[in-house]
Amino acid sequence: MATADKEVKTVAEYTGADEQLWQIDQLTDGTYRIMPKAIPGCTKKLALISIADSTPTLGDFDFNNDNCKWMLRGIE
Repeated sequence: MATADKEVKTVAEYTGADEQLWQIDQLTDGTYRIMPKAIPGCTKKLALISIADSTPTLGDFDFNNDNCKWMLRGIE
């Protein structure tokens, strides 16, 4: 879920709150941008990004930054 601190955290139960809903957009290079529907207390559109290729957080989307793009694949 997206938090008012512009971070991401897991929660034990789904409530249907807007900050638990995510929009997944496929980009022209085949990767995906993932954005929360809402961030409490924030009107700016932020995307799920990774810090140092591991820690997820929320930040400005930059198509030229691989830490802003996600690859989704099925389990084989």
